[in-house]
Amino acid sequence: MKLENYVTPERLVEYREVYDFFDPDKKGRIPCEILLTALRKLFLMPSNCELEELLRSVDTNNSILSEGVSYEQFCQISSKKEKDVLSEQDILNAFSLIDSEGRGYVTTDDLRQLLCNRGDQLSEGEITALIKAAKATGSGQVDYKAFINDMMSRN
Repeated sequence: MKLENYVTPERLVEYREVYDFFDPDKKGRIPCEILLTALRKLFLMPSNCELEELLRSVDTNNSILSEGVSYEQFCQISSKKEKDVLSEQDILNAFSLIDSEGRGYVTTDDLRQLLCNRGDQLSEGEITALIKAAKATGSGQVDYKAFINDMMSRN
């Protein structure tokens, strides 16, 4: 199995756990329709176009749509998407652009705007879940350094 160089053994364990969750009958295949959900469990957020491209890149015998995604293909897709994941510093820099005054927080409205303007289209439910995960104060402020640390520790 050819994986990107930076996939750690710990991350491979996460791949297996997520794959097994979406393959409860142990058939060795998960349907393409739920692949996006599985990748998001790994905090990998490909757009629909990216997902189609990733599927094509691992579908060597044109059977993935009818047969589903094997564990090996899942690992290949996930590892290819890993290289697109932003570093903690990249995310901090993005928040700093919104927080031009250097207050150390953004409002939930700021966060919603940031998420709505992403290249890949998140659903309203996904945006709401991410904002909820941000643990805003009663006044709607999100300490983005704490939010980033929390999100990165889940990864």
